[in-house]
Amino acid sequence: MHVIGKVTFPSCPLRTISQAFWKCWPERCHVPACTTRSYLRAAATILRPSSIATQTGQLRVFQNGALVSTPALDLSGVICSNSERGLLGVAVDPDFANNRYIYLYYTFNKHSVCPTNQPTNPNIPVNRVSRFVLPASNVIDKATETVLVDNMLSPNGNHNGGDLHFGADGYLYISVGDGGADYAGDSGGGGSNDAARDQFILLGKILRITSDGGLPPDNPWMGADSARCYDPATGGNKTGRNADGKKCQERL
Repeated sequence: MHVIGKVTFPSCPLRTISQAFWKCWPERCHVPACTTRSYLRAAATILRPSSIATQTGQLRVFQNGALVSTPALDLSGVICSNSERGLLGVAVDPDFANNRYIYLYYTFNKHSVCPTNQPTNPNIPVNRVSRFVLPASNVIDKATETVLVDNMLSPNGNHNGGDLHFGADGYLYISVGDGGADYAGDSGGGGSNDAARDQFILLGKILRITSDGGLPPDNPWMGADSARCYDPATGGNKTGRNADGKKCQERL
């Protein structure tokens, strides 16, 4: 028998915890029996704090039944939070107990202005996914930021996306909005916006990357007609699109 936190596990290997587990957390949960997909990286998942993203840029931590009084991170000085922009998503690394990694999706104020309803304005902000280190002190050093995906345009202010989730395959899934209005100015807004159909830009896509920003080898668009639309490696394409029209390899 394994007891971790308030959770009682049967005597079997602990690998990955099912989604159903969270329906009874933080109450005492009794896992009935081993299955062929035995239960989860228990220490990594159970002992990690809950993280709460606020649109205005503060990352809060909920731990031991209470909200930690001081934000773990405050990005309000570097984001746009008008319209539907802001700190929009958070995910915790499956191996958090060992690496302390946390992932954030936020609207970066790249040009020191936050225009809305100006989709072709060259000074529009961009959405970004970054990895940070959340130490046991619950105070993040901004210097630990590693940008994984950047320059996902926020043309109109709305439709930014922002969901971050780790899949059962261990890869990070990212939902990117279509920007609300066409970044190129050649279609329109709302249902007329065709940005999601432009295969050479990250807007309006679901992305799948590794925890360090690399590409899973089985992503579907890996042929000669594709390339990275954002490559965090030194010398890689950092524009968020492929000017030559090649498909983004990050997308599903």
